[in-house]
Amino acid sequence: MNTELTTDTRELLAALRDLLNVPEPADRGDRPKRNLQLQINLARVVGTLNALVSVDHPNVAVAVRMLREDLAEPLDYATQDETAGGAR
Repeated sequence: MNTELTTDTRELLAALRDLLNVPEPADRGDRPKRNLQLQINLARVVGTLNALVSVDHPNVAVAVRMLREDLAEPLDYATQDETAGGAR
């Protein structure tokens, strides 16, 4: 029995992790925007998982590409990292 993760599976898990790790806003007043982004990303995660488990031979690479495209969308608030000189 092979228990190692494939490269595609590792990339999928990393993309799912990154979607759920929504940065904190620099301004506390933007917490509702962060919460909305978290809800959107959670729906993306659930949708992706549903799509992957609903077929016999899922295309994990395509799922990863789509999740990475979602992650590339800019946030509509400044993050703590951005104000400290970091990036998303």
